[in-house]
Amino acid sequence: MSEFLAWARNQYDRLAGWLLVAAGALALLLGWLGASGEAIAGDQIPYVISGGLFGIFLLGLGGVLLLSADLRDEWRQLERLERALGEGGGDAGESGAQKTPTHR
Repeated sequence: MSEFLAWARNQYDRLAGWLLVAAGALALLLGWLGASGEAIAGDQIPYVISGGLFGIFLLGLGGVLLLSADLRDEWRQLERLERALGEGGGDAGESGAQKTPTHR
């Protein structure tokens, strides 16, 4: 349990993203179940609005948080690489490799 809490503190955006995705899927499912029980289209609209739109919103918000967590992981990896290159004692571009030209 202690390991999970440490992971949850470190990966709060990833955990929140997955929870929001699950809540969004549940809202879509409940909206669909409610709408499928109604024969008249006018009676289905509240289920579409509450379950469908809210579920899609939660899915989108969860996806954004998961993307944010992945980007944070990439930044951490880049920082580790920069530190490793900095400890190497030089600029990586001066190691004899040719620089690639920039295109405009």
